[in-house]
Amino acid sequence: MKFKIPLLSYLIFYSIGLFAQTGPGGVGTNSGNSNLVLWLDANNVNLPNGTTTNNWGDSSGYVHNFNSGNGAIFNTNSINSYPSFSFNDSSNYFELAYENRLNPNTFTIFSVSRVANSGSYKAVLSNRDDPPGSPTRGFILYSRPNNNNWSFWTGRDSGSWQTVEGNINTTGNWASQMMRYNGNTNVKNISINNNNYTTATQTMTLNTSRPFRIGAGRNESNTPNYYFNGNISEIIMFDQLINDAQIIIIQNYVAAKYNFTLSQSDLYNEDNAGAGNYDHEVAGIGRVDASNLHNDSQGTGIVRILNPTNLGNNEFFMWGHDNADLQMNTGLNAPSIIKNRLTRTWRVSETNTSGGAIDVGSIDMRFDLTGITGVSTGNLRLLVDTDNDGNFNDETPISGSVSLGSNIYSFNGISSISNNRRFTIGLAFTTIITNRRITHRVNN
Repeated sequence: MKFKIPLLSYLIFYSIGLFAQTGPGGVGTNSGNSNLVLWLDANNVNLPNGTTTNNWGDSSGYVHNFNSGNGAIFNTNSINSYPSFSFNDSSNYFELAYENRLNPNTFTIFSVSRVANSGSYKAVLSNRDDPPGSPTRGFILYSRPNNNNWSFWTGRDSGSWQTVEGNINTTGNWASQMMRYNGNTNVKNISINNNNYTTATQTMTLNTSRPFRIGAGRNESNTPNYYFNGNISEIIMFDQLINDAQIIIIQNYVAAKYNFTLSQSDLYNEDNAGAGNYDHEVAGIGRVDASNLHNDSQGTGIVRILNPTNLGNNEFFMWGHDNADLQMNTGLNAPSIIKNRLTRTWRVSETNTSGGAIDVGSIDMRFDLTGITGVSTGNLRLLVDTDNDGNFNDETPISGSVSLGSNIYSFNGISSISNNRRFTIGLAFTTIITNRRITHRVNN
């Protein structure tokens, strides 16, 4: 038995390393076995523009699908080519029956919305119970009446709702709202567009029976109220306090995707027209300090980056792509030995929280090339635009990829990618040399 315990510990540790961080921005996984317990993303809905639906599927892997209520109107191109749901301030909402996993005593929640002015409370999300008498239970994110400022409410057994105020009006603009609650210390925070937290210490009593609603409140009644007015694109929930580095990465992911500016730590700067609008599937690694670290990330894209050798405090490495097709093509700018090159390219922000360029050291880069044919370790090449001129034809292709199985290929110890640089992959020509006795296939 003394030999089995160390082996089991090793296998558990090793297996954790095999799972890519495929959640939003590369934080958490979407496999249904991580602390990412809810991920509603309108971009994963496939419906015609203007369709009213009451089914918003969960991408966390836990299948917490919001599939009741009156639903909302699906808009295919609300912002930066991404969709959203439109809520009319009077009847639109999604509902999920009570789910214990979505009522933790500690959580971090992000929402992305564009609120419209109204004279009523507007609930982006509501997981509450307000029974007769003095108790209140659960949590709510409201835009307040008239001034439309953001407000995070929590219930308690012995009295009315307790609030912490965002004190910011984002009416008519896309914005992120983050709220988190620490059940061990009773500390709660709200942050709008990643501004400085507003903080309070308030005991919270959990909702233990009522449904969860998006776009409306009054969960204790079959007749909702406090309908949202505006658009909602994404809801992300973790049943833990994710660390400060992870918060910065997710905030940059949503800011690039929905084309708004963060109040601070807006570190990914490849998402504007001057940089080429590399807005898509942004993910990142980073470190605030030894306790706030995230060094393995993939997100929803095909690129996973991990194992930085020199990631220091307040340093981040983030990447996104131009949304070009995931297919190999000839005729694209590439070195002469490249037969065809991936149409899609990525661009990197390697920076500290003060905005200065830094070096996180060498990194491992993994590509999931499922669906791309003709790939082998012999012909796969990494292309890096080291002189930052927007062209790959004057660059030296990097060989030496390793096959990890399941169409995943890794380039290890890469040090040629730095701040603002682009990268992609290509397939090299294969030269066939033949004599009378033997044929050689040579990879260039």
